[in-house]
Amino acid sequence: MFKTINVTDEECEAYYNENKEQFKEEMIRAAHILVEEEEQANELLAAIEGGADFHELASANSKCPSGSRGGDLGDFGRGQMVPEFEQAAFALNIGEISGVVKTQFGYHLIKLLDKKDIVPFTDVKGQIQQYLTSKKQNEMYSNFTQGLKSKYTVEKA
Repeated sequence: MFKTINVTDEECEAYYNENKEQFKEEMIRAAHILVEEEEQANELLAAIEGGADFHELASANSKCPSGSRGGDLGDFGRGQMVPEFEQAAFALNIGEISGVVKTQFGYHLIKLLDKKDIVPFTDVKGQIQQYLTSKKQNEMYSNFTQGLKSKYTVEKA
């Protein structure tokens, strides 16, 4: 009976578009330069403010493995970074660079690359498809049992 249930991509996308509040999740993408000394962080910040390229400086100076990617940390949400770093990163506007931020790892300069507040459809399509399939199965089962109840009477023996 359930094998006939099919959920199309269009149905999934329509559900996503009609229920975007369910898919809100603040995410940012940032790059950083991590150094051990505050003086070096201040020098790098002055160089950036003078026109030096953030990503080149990250590649040349950052003590973090992300330095090989120009300091790019990729996407992350709240609760994934140490509090001082997170607070500074989430306060930035896209393209903006923080002042020197001290954490247990050293001194950071943070550049906000992107900000998202909703999970992309492609990331949740499978989840939506499962939900809609289950919903259709429940509706089919409910209709089937209602049909049986109206067709047959059950009596106590």
